[in-house]
Amino acid sequence: MGLVCSCDNPRELTDSKGAIGSTACGSTCPARSSSRILVDGATAPEMIQEKESYVDIPVRFVALQRLKELGRMPRFGSQADFVHPQTGEGNVNICQNQDEFDASQTLFIFVSHRWDRPVPGKDGHPDTADNEKCTLICRAAEQMKGRRALVPEYFEIALWIDYSCIDQDLAPMSELANLSGIMLCCDLMLTPVVDPQHSLWDIEAHANLFEGYKAKAWQDYWSRSWCRVEAMVAAVMPIPEFELRATCFNPGGLRNSCSAGRRPHFLFGTKELETLRPPKSVPPLLNSHFEKYAPEKGQLTNETDRQLIVSLTTKARANIVDVQESYLGDFNDKGQKHGHGKFTSLDGSIYEGQYHEDKPHGVGRFLFPDGRCYEGDFKEGLKHGYAIYTFADGGTHVGWWDGDKRNGHAVLTYPDGVTTYEGGYESDRRHGIGRLTFGDGRATQQGAWQNGDFVGPHVEVLEKQVGR
Repeated sequence: MGLVCSCDNPRELTDSKGAIGSTACGSTCPARSSSRILVDGATAPEMIQEKESYVDIPVRFVALQRLKELGRMPRFGSQADFVHPQTGEGNVNICQNQDEFDASQTLFIFVSHRWDRPVPGKDGHPDTADNEKCTLICRAAEQMKGRRALVPEYFEIALWIDYSCIDQDLAPMSELANLSGIMLCCDLMLTPVVDPQHSLWDIEAHANLFEGYKAKAWQDYWSRSWCRVEAMVAAVMPIPEFELRATCFNPGGLRNSCSAGRRPHFLFGTKELETLRPPKSVPPLLNSHFEKYAPEKGQLTNETDRQLIVSLTTKARANIVDVQESYLGDFNDKGQKHGHGKFTSLDGSIYEGQYHEDKPHGVGRFLFPDGRCYEGDFKEGLKHGYAIYTFADGGTHVGWWDGDKRNGHAVLTYPDGVTTYEGGYESDRRHGIGRLTFGDGRATQQGAWQNGDFVGPHVEVLEKQVGR
């Protein structure tokens, strides 16, 4: 998670991660002024009683380019002679105050994660010995820029990482009271998932990522109180001037989410890194999710933190607005949705378009709660016909559907705007003759595809494989 939990890096006060506070999301945002945060090393119960003294400290971010150049997660601290007992490294203070970035051309990312080498006190470290988490963060962030990605290529990316952005030598845990202020500064949340066992499992094309993404680190993430409260705060805290902020982003998932006032959550694991796939968009926490992943009921290493968890959760719940099911449109004589209408589901998805006897039928637009969008033909409630499908990461699929699945010829364009697949699909998988062109210079795969895999460069291979 973005604020170290005790299981990750327990300290004398709490087993969570800390955060420095100030609010801002854009140069014109009213939340740009500094927030007030705790810095006097108060205990968790004392923080809840709000008896501490406050000072103004700006939120700090690490520029992606600086992180890539360093190649590891730097520790930010004020102790000049500090040497980390696990790595032998000293402090590397490369974070910058948030107001040093041009907000109109910067994507602010909150990195939410569990520490990989948890040790009490100052001895813990968030990454593996091989810097795998740093690699995941950098690669995921890189893919968020591009012609069809979340933001334009010229954008800078600024990362809020607890270990790298709050003073680890002071009392970082006491700053948790300003978690909401930190989140107000950020456009999205990213969870890197180190998964050495990724080859042992797979995920269904339309599986629920909460349970369907089977990496142990991801499942552990959702079991912890601190991780849950951070995800909740990200989900419920409003985005200041969200309609104006959304115009800064490319068309696609981030703009769609921001326009709806939602802060998206992406995960990027070892599986995505090794299979050359973009970050996955996590469905937003809505309605029943807040009970299923209730922070108060999660696991804690230090039970004295439970009171603080309850306090933070109570404040977050005050911002929850349950999605209500609603329909605005035409009906037939039987009282069925019929004609043109707009339907909002309890999961936050929205369909607007033509109906026939209670089912989407004809031309319509379906906006998924995670920012994906299907615009095209429907038949008896299913995606059927020609459509433009925009993924949450900005990629697009333009082609034919049959019975809610991709079938027939299509052009798939990845977020970089260069990597493309043009060819056949069958039951949601690449199948038939197609051409995959890579944006990184790798050799084009042109020829026969079967059940999603490239099987050979010639048509004869396909005929042999499928018996045609």
